[in-house]
Amino acid sequence: MAFKLYPKRTVLGFALFVGQAFIYNAVTFGLGTFLVEFYDIEDAQVPFYIVLFALSNFMGPVLLGRCSTRWGASR
Repeated sequence: MAFKLYPKRTVLGFALFVGQAFIYNAVTFGLGTFLVEFYDIEDAQVPFYIVLFALSNFMGPVLLGRCSTRWGASR
C-alpha cells in the first residue's frame, strides 16, 4: 500500500532505516574497540561502558516517549 501511494517516501524511509541499522550495529559491535583504541579505556572497564550504553538505549525512548506524550498531546 505504501509503495503505491508514496513510492519515493517509502524508498527514502527504508533507506534511512537500513542505514541507521548498519551504523547502530557498527557502533555497538565496535564499542569495545573504540573505547580501548581511541579513549585509552582498559579492557576490564569496557563491560561497564557497554552496560551504561545499554541502559541509556533503554531509558532514552522511555523518557522521550513520556515527554512527547505529555507535551505533544497538549498542542
